[in-house]
Amino acid sequence: MGTLYYVACRDCKVTRELDKFYDLTPVENKKEAIELSERLDTYRASLLVSFMAEHSGHNCTVFSEHSEKLVNELDPDFNDEMKLDGNYW
Repeated sequence: MGTLYYVACRDCKVTRELDKFYDLTPVENKKEAIELSERLDTYRASLLVSFMAEHSGHNCTVFSEHSEKLVNELDPDFNDEMKLDGNYW
């Protein structure tokens, strides 16, 4: 099923939906990073990387649909100050 992830820039008050990641786990070394890269969807990863490039140096946060506090703060559906980033479509 996967978990829906978002990335938000608190400085610009914009949130981008990253869709569902099925295997988003931390890695401890290069070998584990390479193994994880073989399982990641490059489309979703590129949405994250491009957002981070656009908001370089800003206060950005990645969060999931299960992070209730962050969803209430950063998801445009729950906070009128935030807007959804749709420029990448």
